[in-house]
Amino acid sequence: MALAYLLYFENSGGATPEWTLSVNQTLGELKPRVFRTGYDNSGAFTDLRPSCVDWDGDGDLDLFLGSAAGTVAYWRNIGTPSLANFTLETSANNPLRDVNVGGYSAPCCKDFNQDGLPDCVIGSTRYFFFKNSGKPNEPVFEESNPVDNPFYSLNQARSAVNTGVSLYLTPFCSLFDSDSKTDCIVGKSDGALQYLRYLTISFE
Repeated sequence: MALAYLLYFENSGGATPEWTLSVNQTLGELKPRVFRTGYDNSGAFTDLRPSCVDWDGDGDLDLFLGSAAGTVAYWRNIGTPSLANFTLETSANNPLRDVNVGGYSAPCCKDFNQDGLPDCVIGSTRYFFFKNSGKPNEPVFEESNPVDNPFYSLNQARSAVNTGVSLYLTPFCSLFDSDSKTDCIVGKSDGALQYLRYLTISFE
């Protein structure tokens, strides 16, 4: 049985956050301290990369979980905003069930095109972008072709300077400034951070 660690930090502060590692917290089926799975060497639940978003519109945060396998697991929060209770959704209940980016998936879902539907960027050795063309609570994801991917120029730049060493990308996207557009901070496996500012249809 494979073991992986998903650590849970609770904010016990006010206007000034104070983060405390919770070693005993269990969130329903999701046990942050030791993440036990039935997978062996597939990488399905190793090198975990979590991303929280209110996916089903019920007011609490759900969890997408990327991993070394390149797939994305979906943990739905059936609890409350103050008391989370996560349950693993499989098959058709996982809107990203068909995604496999080849390895080390790092999902982040936000409404990038401001149409009221969350889209998903998934970091790996490059940026994969999945546009949501469905309806609220009925997502339909389609991977953008390379040219229509808003991260296209960044993918091209990475290809141009390819050194043969894979640097894995972990994006976190949010509203960082006052222009009402979603920007991204990206962690890289070499320890560097990169800030990506959203323009009209692409990032720089």
